[in-house]
Amino acid sequence: MKRILSVTGNLLVLAAAALAVVLSLKFGGVRGEQPTPQESAFQSPLGPTPPPSLLPTVTVVGTPTATVTPTPGPTLLVTDTPVPPIPTPALPPLPMKPGGFRAEKIQIADEVPLTTDEDRYAGHNAGVAWSPDSRSLAYARVTGELVPPAKGGPPIQDAPSITEIWISDVEKEPAPQKIAVGLHPKWSPDGHLITFITLISADPGDYRRETNVVSVEGRKQERLIVANEAHYAELLSEEKLIFVRENDRTIVSVNRNGTNYQQVSSLRTPDVGAIDFLVSPDGKRMLVAAEPYDLWLMNVDGTGARKLTSHFVNGSGTATWSGDSQRVAYVVEEPFARPAVFIADVDGKFETRIMFNTSSLIHSLGLSPDGNVLFFGREGSVYVVNADGTSLRSILDGGMDELLYFVLSPDGSKIALSRYGRLSRNLSILKLVTKS
Repeated sequence: MKRILSVTGNLLVLAAAALAVVLSLKFGGVRGEQPTPQESAFQSPLGPTPPPSLLPTVTVVGTPTATVTPTPGPTLLVTDTPVPPIPTPALPPLPMKPGGFRAEKIQIADEVPLTTDEDRYAGHNAGVAWSPDSRSLAYARVTGELVPPAKGGPPIQDAPSITEIWISDVEKEPAPQKIAVGLHPKWSPDGHLITFITLISADPGDYRRETNVVSVEGRKQERLIVANEAHYAELLSEEKLIFVRENDRTIVSVNRNGTNYQQVSSLRTPDVGAIDFLVSPDGKRMLVAAEPYDLWLMNVDGTGARKLTSHFVNGSGTATWSGDSQRVAYVVEEPFARPAVFIADVDGKFETRIMFNTSSLIHSLGLSPDGNVLFFGREGSVYVVNADGTSLRSILDGGMDELLYFVLSPDGSKIALSRYGRLSRNLSILKLVTKS
C-alpha cells in the first residue's frame, strides 16, 4: 500500500509541474515577471513613439446593428461602469465618388520648410489654420516671454507663453508677416478676417482671455468678446459670430457689433477638451462635442441635431469635415475596444468604420474636398485610405524620435506638417500629387 501511495504521489508531482509549464507558456509567467511589450507600452512615460515598420491592420465594416460588450475580467483597473454602445441601424460603407481623389494616387511631391527650430514655432496646439482658398497659412510663434498675472509681478509657475499670429503665403513664398499677438487663429469664410484668442493675464487658476479679430489686408484689429465671456469663437460670416459661453459652456451666436445674442444649443460642451464645435466649410452645419463623450451633428442654428456617437475621442484633430461639407470623419473608442475612425455622410445613409487591431494614438484627421480620401496621423506616420476602406497605405514616416501632426488644406493639395522631435519643433508644407 505504501508503495502505491508513493507512486501516486510522484505522478501528482509530475502532473503539477507539467501544468505549471503550460500555464507559464500561455499566460507569460507568474506575477513579478517583466511585463510583455504590449503591457510596457501603457507603463512607459509619454514621449515620441517610433513609427511602425508595417502598415496598421484594419477591418472595414458597416455600422453593426448592435454591439455586445464583453464581460469585464475580475481585476479591472477602471472602476467606473462603462456605458454600453447604442445600437444603430446597419449602414453600407461610403461609396467612392467618380472622378475624385484616390488614395492610391496620392504622393508627396515636395516638402518646403516654413520654420526652423530657431523660429520658436509654437506647435499645432497653438493653432495652424489654412485660408479658405488654400493659399495662406496662419500659425503661432512663441515670443520667449510668459503671460503675466493681472496685478503685475513675475509670471506664475507654469504660466503659458505669449504667442504671435503669423501668416505665410505659401503660393508666392514671401517672408511671413506678423499680424497680431495671440493664438488659435480661425479664418472667416471669405478669408478676409482672422479671429484669435489673446491671453491678457495668467492668475493662479484663472487665465483671462479675450476674443479678437484682425483684418488680413488692412491689419486693423478690434475686440469682439470681452475677457472670459467666450471659451472658443468662430466667425460664421463677416458680421456674425458663434462661440462657447464660458459660464455655462453652451453655444451662443451674436452679431459682430455685439447685438442679438441667441443661444444656439443647450448642449454643455466639456470643460476640458480640444473640440467644442467645428463649423462646416459651407457654414451650414457643425459638429459639437458635448459632455461626457458625445459628438453631435446639427445645423448652425441648433436645429436638426443628431448624435453621431457616445464614445467620441475629444482631442486635437480628432474630427474633420470634407471640403464639400457632405462628409465627416471622427475618432471613436468604445469600452473594451480598439480605436476606430468613422467616415459618414451628413444625411446618415452611409458610414465606413475603420477598426485598428492594435491600440494606437490617432491624432490628426483630414478629408479630401470630395470626401473620397481620409488622411490620418498615427504614431509617427501619415496615412491615406479611401472612404470605402480600400487602398490603405503610408505616404510619410517620421524619424525614430519624431511625432507628426498635420492640417490638410481645403483643396487637398497641401499639408501643413508639424514635426516634433526630442530637441526640435518645426513647421513645413508638403505639396501633394493628387491625381484621380
